Formats: sequence, structure tokens, C-alpha cells
Amino acid sequence: MKSNIEVSINKALTRFLPPEKISLDEWAEKNIFLSPALSSVPGRLNLDFSPHIRHILKAVDDPKYNKFTWISGVQTGKTLFEMVIAAYFMAVDPSNILLFEPDAGLARSIAVERFNPLIDANPFLKNLFTGSRTKNNDEEKIFTGGYLNFCSAGSLNDLISRSARIVLLDEVDSYKTDLKDRGNPIQLAKDRTIQQPRSKFFMVGSPGSELSELFQNYEKSNKAVVEYACIHCGEFQDLKFSSLKWEEGSEGYGAWYQCKFCSKKIFEGDKFKFFKDSKLRFDNPKPSERDHFGLWTNGLYSMSPKLTWEQIAIDHISAHRRKDKADRKRFTNSILAEMFIESRYKIKESWLMERAKVYVSEVPRHIGMLSAGVDIQHDRAEITVLGHGKQDKIAVIDHKIIYGNTAADPESTEYTIWKELDVYLNRPFKHESGREIYIKTAFADVQDGTNPAIKKYCRTRMSRGIFPSSGRAGRQTKNIDGYFVPNTEYVT
Repeated sequence: MKSNIEVSINKALTRFLPPEKISLDEWAEKNIFLSPALSSVPGRLNLDFSPHIRHILKAVDDPKYNKFTWISGVQTGKTLFEMVIAAYFMAVDPSNILLFEPDAGLARSIAVERFNPLIDANPFLKNLFTGSRTKNNDEEKIFTGGYLNFCSAGSLNDLISRSARIVLLDEVDSYKTDLKDRGNPIQLAKDRTIQQPRSKFFMVGSPGSELSELFQNYEKSNKAVVEYACIHCGEFQDLKFSSLKWEEGSEGYGAWYQCKFCSKKIFEGDKFKFFKDSKLRFDNPKPSERDHFGLWTNGLYSMSPKLTWEQIAIDHISAHRRKDKADRKRFTNSILAEMFIESRYKIKESWLMERAKVYVSEVPRHIGMLSAGVDIQHDRAEITVLGHGKQDKIAVIDHKIIYGNTAADPESTEYTIWKELDVYLNRPFKHESGREIYIKTAFADVQDGTNPAIKKYCRTRMSRGIFPSSGRAGRQTKNIDGYFVPNTEYVT
């Protein structure tokens, strides 16, 4: 029998043991208790009710990803996901955390109505605020090893005042595109992580208009989509509104999901069984940003009793019957998680794909020279790379957007957007012949003349074929004596 001293020593030593090695999603299910303020299904967190959250938490755990874009409909657990991320990087891997909302009022509301109840329901979070140097108020939580700030994306001070390893941006498409002439708030927030090792940057929300920042960023990611196995035939498929069916004249009542493979019905009561077997499909397996995980889920993925398939069908019929543009936009953005296209004539993706040519390499065989046009804005550089072949054949090879402050000194020894632009303009492109081909010449726009950094950048790089340029009215063409890959077959 052990003495009291031995028991005390062993108990004390357990405090020095490293934390149990489990994945982030396993940790969340083991430790997070949900209050009614945070979930319509209170109690111990069960990710079987939201398999898509399990998938993105596993991605957060993967060290190869440090950027995340989640486009989602309502009632799919976006806020719950953000609360879990904040709790994990407070309790397990203490870090500086910034959580941005579109405005200060919403930031305070999320802190008071969502995160504070999470703290009250979970003693392990409460215990983080017991020391004399800790603080727990509505906008700021200071704990051992870091802090959590609830910030406004409309506040320049919030965007530039602190650095953080973990930055979460909620409802991104509600942000202003240019904040007080200082640039895009998304990039300003991203800059907060530059000096932080192993940083994680999250963009979450429902999409907005045709200029959706969420969709623009999602296109750079691996574009993950959750697929579920049909309970009848076992075929995996993602959830599309076009597969939601209801009896004619039923007004949407009794709606069911129809498997696109066997056409059998899956009812609301089958959801838990249907969602049990899931996997990810990556629609962009070679993303332009390899560290970028993207996820798309619409309202059909929701397990919330507040958003059933029947309710989605009824809502759809109501929104379109009244021909209320604002209501149709709400349904498209918030339920379908799609952009609301206001153009009179819509261009279907299938129409474009039918006309697309598939190249086996970055640069097709009939192209022998590359040039680049660089449009410089105050917060970014947009580069379009064109390929030139015989008989004036032209192909668009690539389009790249680099975000950053273009007023920075191009010759600075510190990291600037100009250094990233240099790297891109010097990168090799894989030619169909098997060789590598480089950009021969590039032209940077200096049209408005308000940014002297552009001319300075070009002035020291003219020997590399990088020149300042400006547009002129009328059509003028000049031949470019370019470099062509030898032994290459050109289309005539």
C-alpha cells in the first residue's frame, strides 16, 4: 500500500506529463460541452451530427495547411467551429487569437452571447482565467500563453494594432473592400500573422455578390466538398439543391433528397444514417496555394432542426413565388451558399467548359514566348501571363493576384509585395515540349502616376525586360522580337 507521500508525489508528477496526443476533432468531442446558447443540440459535442466540421478540424490539425476558406450556408455550425478553434488554441496550444466580425456590435454580441456561455459550460476554459495576470471581459480574454480578442473588421486600429498566430475572419463578404484607403481588410488581417510561426488564417461565411471575396479565395484552395454515401446504393455524392424533390402541388411539404445515382428517396429522418459515411472530394487537387484548404457546404448539410430539407423547399417556393429580389438573394446566399448573380443574362459554367481546350502542360505546344502585364493597385498586383505563338496566336497562361502594400520600397531588405512579384516573374513555366520557358518581358501599369514605387521597381529591372507602361487611346500594335522554344511545333 502506497503512503500518502507517494500518492502526493505521483499526483504532482502527473502535472508534468505531456498532453495526450489526440487529433483536434477527437479533443473537441472529448472536452467541449455545448450550452443551449451555442447549439440546438446541447450537451457533449458530437461531430457525427456535423461531419463537415470534423473534416475541416482534421485539416486544421494537418501542418501542411495554414490558410482556410469555408463557404457555408446558415445553420451549418460556422460559429461553433470558430468557438472550438478558439477554445483549442487557448487550452491546448496557447496562442494569440484574433476573431474578426464585420462590425464592433457583432463582435461584442459573439463574445457575450456565444463564447461567454461556452466558458461557463466548460470548467477547463474557466480555469484559464484564475491567475492574477489573466483577464476575462467581453472584448478581450487574456490567459496564460496568449489572448483572444473579438475585433471589428471595420476598425483600422483592430486590424493593425496586434499580431496573432490564429486569425479568424467571420462573414468575410460583409467587409468593406478598402478600409480608409489603407487596403483590403482581409489582407490587413492576414498581415497580422506574418511574423508568427505555424500561423493559421481562417475565412468563413456565407457568400455575397458576384465579387465575393470568399469565392475568390476558395478558387485558390484545394476546393474540398463533402460527399455522403447513399443509404440505398452506397454511391458517394455532394448535396445539391437540384436533388431536393417534393410532390407537385405540395408547396414543399414532405420534401426528400433524391440520390443522383439510384434515384431512391432519402428522407429527413434518414439524415443521421445518411451523414454517417462521408469523405472529401477535392475539385482543385493542384491549387495555386498549396497550403490552402477550402470547404463548401450549403444549407442541405445542416442537421439543425431549425433548417430541415422540408423547410428549405418551402422557403425556396416562397422566395420565388413573391418575386422578391431581396428574398431570392437571401435564399441564394444564406441557404444555397452561392453567389447571387444579378446580371440579366447568366453564363453557365457548362457553356464555357464546352469551349475550353485542355492542355497537358502549363504552356501549350504552339506557344513559344511569354509576356506579362502587371496591373498595380494600392493593395495588390494582378499579373496576367500571355503566351505568344506564330501568326499572332495568343493564349492566356495564368492570372495571379499578389496582395500587399504596393507603396512599399521595392529595394527594401524586408519582405514586401515586390519581392513576391520578383519571384513570380522569375518562375519557370512547364512547356508541352518538356522544356521550361520563362517570362521574356513584363509591363507594369503606371497610368495614374500616384505610386512612385512602380517606376522605381521597373527602373532597376529593365535589363530583365520589366518596363513601366501606360495605356493610350486608339489601337497601336508593335511586333515583339521574342524568344521561341526550338524544335517546337506551332499551330498555323
